[in-house]
Amino acid sequence: QIEAMGANQIFVRGKDPDLAESDKNKALSKGLTVEDGLAMAKIPGILAISPEGRGFDQMRYGDYAFDGNAMLVLPGYSRVHNRIPQRGRFLTQDDLERGAKVCVLRKSAGPTKRQWWMRDDPISKIFARGDPLGQSLIIGGVPYKIVGIIEDEKQEEGQLVNVYWGGWREVVFVPFTAYWHRHQRQDNVWQINAQLASSDAVETVVDDVSQLLLHRHGGIKDFEISTMKEILAETFKMMGMFNMV
Repeated sequence: QIEAMGANQIFVRGKDPDLAESDKNKALSKGLTVEDGLAMAKIPGILAISPEGRGFDQMRYGDYAFDGNAMLVLPGYSRVHNRIPQRGRFLTQDDLERGAKVCVLRKSAGPTKRQWWMRDDPISKIFARGDPLGQSLIIGGVPYKIVGIIEDEKQEEGQLVNVYWGGWREVVFVPFTAYWHRHQRQDNVWQINAQLASSDAVETVVDDVSQLLLHRHGGIKDFEISTMKEILAETFKMMGMFNMV
């Protein structure tokens, strides 16, 4: 199960600069950017990268309006996370270059008893209104054509949940460029995930990524790097705490 969840992946997330940094250096911190991810892609041992941003907007599907999360991604997201639409397609390089107004929806399999935060999932309400593939979802007043559907697998009680969703109730995938062109452009991303050629290369790649980002960020440590092993250890710890309740 651990191998299936991505033992050959690393996760880079932005954070506030270390307390030891001077106020001047902290002010210079620009955080993680899409360009950081593209630079990481050139490191030997990295097969694919997925910079991931977030957008929060009012959304509307037909007569149903709600406040929702848009996940801003590149086409590499599908490969890094092994998320292939069961119907339709994922975002493409052509979508990215054209700033195409397209999106992909994640269809939740429904919450387990412990997943209380998913019990009021707006995306599920979209599917309750019929098949949305090929229809339009209005995001921030702009129509995006729904070109793909990713369906979750049903989670059993006590099963290790997929850490990639980050606990979001709803997920709409949108090309970075489409969102930037029609909404406020933000080069920053909240995380950059990378798929490696082998789990044996994790330590070496982590060192290389750290050195690259320190160089690009002027020596400011405004990021942290985690491996799947570390994330799973924390997940198991949290699951143990929930089981004691």
